[in-house]
Amino acid sequence: MQDEKRKGTHWFWAAIGAITITVISDNISEKTKNIPVLNFVVGAFKWVYVNAARVLNSQIKLWIVLIFGVAVYIISRLLRNSEKGEPNLPAFYNYRSDRFKNWTWKWRWENSGRGWEVTDLAPYCSDCEVELSIEGSLFQVTARCPSCGKDFGQYSRSGLPCENRGDADKLIRARATKMSNG
Repeated sequence: MQDEKRKGTHWFWAAIGAITITVISDNISEKTKNIPVLNFVVGAFKWVYVNAARVLNSQIKLWIVLIFGVAVYIISRLLRNSEKGEPNLPAFYNYRSDRFKNWTWKWRWENSGRGWEVTDLAPYCSDCEVELSIEGSLFQVTARCPSCGKDFGQYSRSGLPCENRGDADKLIRARATKMSNG
């Protein structure tokens, strides 16, 4: 019997709460009708709802949707590429190979924070573009192509200014400086 009284009491309080919320929300609605900001927000939501319903109920041709999608994709790619931007590369950046006296040298440029440095500097075969095998002592060097077998002979390090990495690096930097200065 008491359980039935409790159930009746719960419904009673739920009904009282619903009536109270309805009265309060009506009063709030009446009081805020004259506030321009809230009136604008309500109007904006109504406009979005009406136009969304109009678009969703219309018949759109598939080719229009495809053209619109492609246009949005192209524009987004263009914007993304313009935001990235190319870093300012020096005039000599594409200068990556040269021939000094007897050998062809190739390298990469790397910005170390202190400036641009020559990296991965190595001599290459002038016939097949393969890095040369360098063997020898401090005074005599033998260079041979591992691909075509071409023998570049024995060279005295002191006799040829360009056949060690240090001298080649200096020649590269000198030419790069000339390119940068005009």
